[in-house]
Amino acid sequence: MAKKSTIIIGLGNPILSDDGAGLQAARKLKEALKDRNDVEVVEAYAGGLRLLDLLVGHQRAIIIDAMETACEPGTIRRFSPSDLQQTRNVSSSHDASLTNALETGRALGMDMPPEVIVFGIEAAAVDNFSEALTEKVAKAVPDMIKTVMGLIDQA
Repeated sequence: MAKKSTIIIGLGNPILSDDGAGLQAARKLKEALKDRNDVEVVEAYAGGLRLLDLLVGHQRAIIIDAMETACEPGTIRRFSPSDLQQTRNVSSSHDASLTNALETGRALGMDMPPEVIVFGIEAAAVDNFSEALTEKVAKAVPDMIKTVMGLIDQA
């Protein structure tokens, strides 16, 4: 089966409150894009090297994750893989960074996407056991969806 040209990966943990922001965005995007033959939307619960099998064969990858910086909760930021230090699951001390994972995939001859875009949504609470997002993060998810839909429509 041929791969779709764009993959959207929502990352996170669904039971750690705002850490599930990427997953919630992916669920909504999957519904909004269900009739598109050129876009695949998936949820993932770990980053780093575990993303390689999802990324292989696509022309573009859009990854959505929670981040923890000094920004206001609900702030959306766009990163390239080389910018990443601050997202929750794309960058981890327990796994390779996204940049290193992509380099490893290429070194192994895997067909990695030439274009990788990462969006981070600033989290307010990532250590609370809850399936609900905090108010500011929940309000940011529709903006995140609009941003990603805009990128998809440009393709």
